[in-house]
Amino acid sequence: MPDLIEQVRTFLSDAGIRSTSLMVAVSGGADSIALLHLLHNVSGEFDLQLRVAHYNHNLRGHSSDQDEDFVHDVAKSLSLPFFLGFGEVSAFAEREGLSIEMAAREMRHQFFTKTARAQQIRYIALAHHGDDQAELFLLRLLRGTVGEGLGGMEPITPSWCDPELFLIRPLLTADRRQILSYLELGKFEFREDESNQETKFLRNRIRGELLPLLQQEYQPAIFSVLRRQMEHLKAQSDFVRNAALDWLNRRSTPFTNLPIALQREVFHLNLLKLELQPSFELIEFLRLHPEETIIAGEGVGIRSAPGGEIIKIAPAVAFRMEQQQVRLNESQELQFHERQFKWRQIPIQPFKSVPGTEYFDAEQVGEIITLRFWQPGDQFHPIGNPASSKLQDLLTNLKLNTEEKRNVLVAVTADGRIFWAEPLRISELFKVTSRTRSLLEWQWTRHDPDH
Repeated sequence: MPDLIEQVRTFLSDAGIRSTSLMVAVSGGADSIALLHLLHNVSGEFDLQLRVAHYNHNLRGHSSDQDEDFVHDVAKSLSLPFFLGFGEVSAFAEREGLSIEMAAREMRHQFFTKTARAQQIRYIALAHHGDDQAELFLLRLLRGTVGEGLGGMEPITPSWCDPELFLIRPLLTADRRQILSYLELGKFEFREDESNQETKFLRNRIRGELLPLLQQEYQPAIFSVLRRQMEHLKAQSDFVRNAALDWLNRRSTPFTNLPIALQREVFHLNLLKLELQPSFELIEFLRLHPEETIIAGEGVGIRSAPGGEIIKIAPAVAFRMEQQQVRLNESQELQFHERQFKWRQIPIQPFKSVPGTEYFDAEQVGEIITLRFWQPGDQFHPIGNPASSKLQDLLTNLKLNTEEKRNVLVAVTADGRIFWAEPLRISELFKVTSRTRSLLEWQWTRHDPDH
């Protein structure tokens, strides 16, 4: 494999990036510090005017300020202009209903693009590398991403804030070991972000636990294998997308005669056109339940037409797609759509169910569950009943009106079985028996948003 400097030279040459200003996003960590020194090394050869940009997220107190000072000092030592952004990520995340990671990414990127526009810079260099691609593949796979989303990051992409600005990733063909070797050889200092060790973030668990396990116990070349798989999926996805675009332009074949992969991609493209998130579950609902209405996004009711079109309608009778995965062993409470949930695992003991509290066999439920709204086709086995029934029929028997039905929540195990349905108590399959060794105490409170 070519050394890092040669990889950066090849990237810049192939992309035609020379005689221009370039903003380098620098956190102070190993990857971004290596990228900055590499670009500085070839800046004369490619006539690049480098600018250093750093964003202080104010998430780690004094450590965040030390990162800021460190990057400023590095920029100064290289005689490069330094631009600083800062914000209260935690407050922004709470206000916008985002995770800390997503809020930080959004605020950071807005700063980079705003600064680049002000400085008339077209390119923003990011330090993503090949190992990041492998982590991203597993992260998206575990979150249920399909299709082109598993193809990973592109070397050059337009900014989602400003399509006239481009995000470039010169190290995407490099791996972490190369980067650390380069830093060691050049005696370049960098900062360690202790938050990268926090296991509450799924990406950190993938990086620190899952990938090392796969590498040590199953496939020593796991990073190379995953990168090849991403390239393969990207090529296939590009082919399917082009075929779907061609069908949308000509419609030479009835939609129902198209291969399933093309039907899915047509729905994918049509959802993007409506600015809706094209999840696999939503696409499959539209494909398998034509003319049935479902909620997608913030109160948007949609249904599919026989020709593959997606029609927006009034949401009053639509199903809702919102859901939240929960790791029961990592937290003990959660708010989800006007409901406050609390839970704990406790030893076997006498108990009495009261309104708003139920008890389950903890081992049968497992550690990972999903909270979501009920969907057509859901089956539920109420406690005391001889068999499972369609949840829709059970809700109808309760005399719920359309709006009440639409807002019924269920809790689902990792293998897709409903163990709790809000108005129906618990499932027979998860009740406490003589074989139960520990209890899951499950509590919920409903808050009226109008009061």
